[in-house]
Amino acid sequence: MSTMPIPNQTENSILYDLYQNVPIGVVLLDSHMKVLSANRRFRTYFPFYPEGPEGFSLCNAIGCRYTEEKICGDGPKGCESCPVLRSVGSMIRDNVPMEEIQIGHNPPDQYHRGTQWFRVNGIPADCSYGRYGILFFDDVTAQMEKEKALKKKLELDLPTNVLNKYGLMKYLDSLLQAEKAEPVVVCMIDFDDFKKINDQYGHLMGDKVLNRFSEIARKSIRADDALGRYGGEEFLFVFRGAGCGQARNIVGRIQADLRESFRGVLSLPVTFSAGMICKDAGSPFPCWDDLIETLDKLLYRAKAEGKNRIVADG
Repeated sequence: MSTMPIPNQTENSILYDLYQNVPIGVVLLDSHMKVLSANRRFRTYFPFYPEGPEGFSLCNAIGCRYTEEKICGDGPKGCESCPVLRSVGSMIRDNVPMEEIQIGHNPPDQYHRGTQWFRVNGIPADCSYGRYGILFFDDVTAQMEKEKALKKKLELDLPTNVLNKYGLMKYLDSLLQAEKAEPVVVCMIDFDDFKKINDQYGHLMGDKVLNRFSEIARKSIRADDALGRYGGEEFLFVFRGAGCGQARNIVGRIQADLRESFRGVLSLPVTFSAGMICKDAGSPFPCWDDLIETLDKLLYRAKAEGKNRIVADG
């Protein structure tokens, strides 16, 4: 098969300048998915080869961690399910436009970048030299980050800046789907005599109590733990990799710090009761409804036994 000549500055200079300066990454591939030419923006996106990515496989050109110096398709397991290889290969083989895909890319540490996201499209191109593929890489990182921030906001209870009920359910679901089982403690708390605080001091003071609680709790829990507002004055703690004793100590400190922070401010003590479920790594995790039902019963016991206390299962 003849080699297709690569444009240069002396041939079709206007088209070449447009190609080089178009504000998205453009790369030309041969039928074996080797790079024949890449424009400036593509080289900015994937700056692994100062001399240019020409002659390398597409996987190498975009810095795929699976392939290293291996030809596309000959790499280790992982390439079989690669959406880029599958889509580009189908485009060239079947001579049809490539369906749009999104890929995330993590450059090596020396480039000091976070994950970059690209929308990738492509078209096949036939000429006398054979069949080729033209790919277009559009950087959508800023858009993805905005969408991620918006989704995170949708999972937050804005008044207290903790997870809302939806966020809690999503977080617990991620623990259920985790490949590696780990100990988990779930604790539901409910403020004692909160209606009296609202009635005597007003709802603004009630909001201050909830906000102060969330501040204390967020500072007290560990990095992998979660706190969310289940509804009203009820909150849920999720302690990952913790035993019942450790979780009880954390919640107990929060109880003490919260009560102390309102001492002398309110005539009523600011306290909460807690029900706690402790699951070791080998025991099954209950479904959401069963979990809440059990926590409710434990919480009721804590209030019935005098309030401002923690009752754990077992």
